[in-house]
Amino acid sequence: MNVNVVGRKKELQHLLTIVDPSVVIVQSADIAAKVDEALLQNPQLRFVLDRAADGEHSRGNWKNLEQYLAIESPQRTESKAERGDASQHTPDDIILLLSTSGTTSLPKGCPLSSRNLVSAAFGMGEVFEIDQHSVALNHMPLSHVFGFYFIVHYQIKGASVVHPSAAFDAASSIRAINDEKCTDIPGVPAVFKALTNHPTFKRTPTGQIRHVGTGATRILPADIDDIIDNFGPQRITIGYGLTETGIAIFTKHQTETKKVTFCVTPSCKVKICHPESGEVVGTDEAGEIHVGGEGVILEYWLAPEQEVSDPFYQDEQGRWMKTGDQGTMDGSGSIAITGRYKEIIIRGGENISPVAIEAALQSELKITAEVVGYPDEIAGEVPVAVLKKSADQDVKDDDIRQTVLEQFGPLWALSSIVDVTDLGVDDYPRTASGKVQKQTLKQMVQEYLDEQTKAGEASAGSQDLDDTVCATWATLLGIPRASITSTTKVTQLTDSLIIAKFPSILRKRLPGAKVSMQDILDNPTISAQVQLLERSGGAADHSKQEDDFEALQGPARDGPPTINDVIAAHGDSQRFAVIQTLCEATLKPLGLGWHDVQDVIPAHSYLEHFLRRTRDQVNTHRYSWSCRRSAAELRQALQQVLEKYATMRSVAIKQDGQVSFVAIRPSTAWFSVQIAGNEEVGKAETVQEFTDKALEDPIRDVVAFPGPLTRFVICDIVETGGAGVTMTSTHAAFDGISLPMFVEDLDATVGGQSVQELPERLPYKLWADSYYALQETPLAQEAVNFHVTRLLKAGIASLSASLYPFQRTAGWFTGSTAGWPPAAYGAERKRLEPNPETPTPQMTDCQVPHAPEIKRRHGIETVVLFKAAVAILNARRTRTSLAAFTSYQAARSWPFLPEWQAARMPSAMSVQGPTVQVATNVIPLAHDETILALLQRLQAEQELITKHGAAPFGAIHARLNKESPGAGEFAYDVWKRQIFNWLPPWDPPEHLKMERAVVRNELGLLWRLLPLPGGEEVRISVFYDNAQLTSEEAEGLAKEMREIAETVSDAQGLDRKVGDVWRPSM
Repeated sequence: MNVNVVGRKKELQHLLTIVDPSVVIVQSADIAAKVDEALLQNPQLRFVLDRAADGEHSRGNWKNLEQYLAIESPQRTESKAERGDASQHTPDDIILLLSTSGTTSLPKGCPLSSRNLVSAAFGMGEVFEIDQHSVALNHMPLSHVFGFYFIVHYQIKGASVVHPSAAFDAASSIRAINDEKCTDIPGVPAVFKALTNHPTFKRTPTGQIRHVGTGATRILPADIDDIIDNFGPQRITIGYGLTETGIAIFTKHQTETKKVTFCVTPSCKVKICHPESGEVVGTDEAGEIHVGGEGVILEYWLAPEQEVSDPFYQDEQGRWMKTGDQGTMDGSGSIAITGRYKEIIIRGGENISPVAIEAALQSELKITAEVVGYPDEIAGEVPVAVLKKSADQDVKDDDIRQTVLEQFGPLWALSSIVDVTDLGVDDYPRTASGKVQKQTLKQMVQEYLDEQTKAGEASAGSQDLDDTVCATWATLLGIPRASITSTTKVTQLTDSLIIAKFPSILRKRLPGAKVSMQDILDNPTISAQVQLLERSGGAADHSKQEDDFEALQGPARDGPPTINDVIAAHGDSQRFAVIQTLCEATLKPLGLGWHDVQDVIPAHSYLEHFLRRTRDQVNTHRYSWSCRRSAAELRQALQQVLEKYATMRSVAIKQDGQVSFVAIRPSTAWFSVQIAGNEEVGKAETVQEFTDKALEDPIRDVVAFPGPLTRFVICDIVETGGAGVTMTSTHAAFDGISLPMFVEDLDATVGGQSVQELPERLPYKLWADSYYALQETPLAQEAVNFHVTRLLKAGIASLSASLYPFQRTAGWFTGSTAGWPPAAYGAERKRLEPNPETPTPQMTDCQVPHAPEIKRRHGIETVVLFKAAVAILNARRTRTSLAAFTSYQAARSWPFLPEWQAARMPSAMSVQGPTVQVATNVIPLAHDETILALLQRLQAEQELITKHGAAPFGAIHARLNKESPGAGEFAYDVWKRQIFNWLPPWDPPEHLKMERAVVRNELGLLWRLLPLPGGEEVRISVFYDNAQLTSEEAEGLAKEMREIAETVSDAQGLDRKVGDVWRPSM
């Protein structure tokens, strides 16, 4: 057994306990003294190789081996019996004991047999291409498998081995290369760097070097380049293996042809298995590397008190070892090693490879780092980099963080960066063979960071402004705090819908901060945002009058609106009288009158589409939440919040084609109409009974024109000891941004906040009046012209073959047919499946890990990746080269205002009501266009669509019909058939629990796409008309959409042709 004893008394004592040697041989008297300290028992013989300075051949219990042999050997003759009969030996006799360099505990003894060594030697002899002319330089430690095997591999083939020095010495190795004409050189990267940095290397001829063998540590492409440049070998091999297995996998680089081959060593076997079940995994799937073959040892030799798991097992294919390493195998048998399972960091379900991060930092910044996991309450574990800088290195932490972000994305971002000296040591903890003890280092890092956290909590009275802004963005984006630095541009990490949520979240952490969405767009970096807040003492520049809602609204009014308060009256007393009459007629059946009206607010023309009463449940959404409050407390909270949302306490009227919301003043009379409580519907025993309350009720579950447009049912739930609220509302009263606002405010109020503490929102009337007043201006006409021109150019009226889904029966909707007249559509409507009337949407999660990188490099929003996927899917289904579908547009802006005026207005993202519009997409596809070109084309078009996103729906429809008869009606068919809806993330409420959601659309197919935290995953929901599609077909659409989206979002495949993904079957 060969042992490295330098500085390792405990390990030395441990190994000597395992072996209990009869003979010990050391190099010097100094080492002899260390062994004496470690020995628990006295071996029969102890020898020192070096001569004593005074010429004595013995010193205490130690003898000089050379002198002992000269004196003792001639006087001693062994009998055959004493030597042992060679015929009694077997191939499985142990002839060598090496020790593993365990990174977590004391080393284990690895007994190698003749079979193990000969098998490995012949296998690697073939790999290394060894012959009798090979001359191997061996300057690696003989206590390590690398050094010892480099002897056996060559000597068993009859080649020469040169040992230049007792321990590695660059000058001695260089001299041996020159004098002995060494053809084969082993070493780790540090050895080769030591050789090339030595002053005598440059004048040493290296032309005879045929082969360089390396491994035993992380090998970077730069290391290979250095070896080729300085040593000029014909080939380089990188080996992977363990002391227990020998070299099992190797990579061979042919320097002349640049050919790289990945192979399993002859006499070895490798398979990739599930780490728990042990079953072989699929191609390219990560699993644990198992190594088999004649080179695998039979067992460990351990000290009496030592306990380890047994990684060895036998099956019909022979003996195997579970390596504990993670890897993948592709279809050609090429194997990639991705890390140690016990060192893999799992952050929120994401597997992070420390090896990959370490390699990137070494390659990009030339800095040595070891990455370990640190516990995190939310994520589970987060990565921490421990640096070991040279004296002349000056690498900034921001550069390190940015490198990791650019290479791997935000989910791999470093949580902390520490220097190894911060831990009170000059080097990483290592094993006897020099390997870093990751688990020991991990424990040191945890203790250090825990102390730092305690110290920070004790000294910090409040959070630093910079840190507050960074932490707020981290929370909003669902990425580690450490991934955001002062130079981070948030506009490169997300889209405008998510940016719009930042101001309200910041206000929760920094009361009084009044930063707007436009401020963020104007100041995209963290440092710029911090400076903005510092200049204003925590609030944005009030010269823009952000959020000064009271000034914009004018004085409060107690009674009903006057003629000047109703913009749709146009200042005309007769129009105003008609409006008043319509309101009274609508309210009278509810027991209300004109005196109950707070405001009359114009609805834009797309909202009028939502309110067309083709049936009772037209465009109705129904949501049920439970909470821990009583029904009375829940009702009080709801009524307080409803005071802020005009469209959600409204009825509707229509005058001369113009639909208006009639907002009712909050009162007991109104709430008794809008809200049903225990008295009306009774308590519920169970949650299920609660969600069924008033379901399909002809009054409480109907919110069609003229309204009420939103109704609520509240009741106590015996099962939970709390209560529940069900909201049934027409989509005309809310959109995908205002509804989450409403739920957020209700949740906060249920949680105990007062209404005064809720975030400020922009009253809907301010936005709606502005839209109405400007919808016929030149800027509005410009927006209409944009849409009409592009749709006519695309031949919108002649694209019927490109419409999907195909219509199987009359109508496009989900939910009850009550109130729906089939005569108007010419046919009876039949569902394809018996139940339910409102089918459950089909959902799947789509992985798009390259989306942040594509946005960063090419400026393409994630939404465009999915828009491209929908286009390709439509072309596949229709077997045409065009895709025609509609997309919802948030239209959260101040439309038809000059830019300088719009910039001075409050952020429209906080409007407490629906601004949603639609845009028709007609997307041609070409087989030979690259995916990147398609994405860039769609991105450019989407930016124009967003710019003109508020164009009046009705005006577009009328202009299309005027310019090309029937074009408007055809566009309307597209609008009803398929819609693409990209939503901002909806933070789940803290105090309200969603129990049920029922969505009744007037659509054939709705794609609802919800980006999940982190920016690398999107939830796809397919809502469908089950008279046109079956559940199986809808499930197939969801899966197909996921497959296409994952393909087009692959950053490595953007140069692929669209036709490769499209492949329409003919």
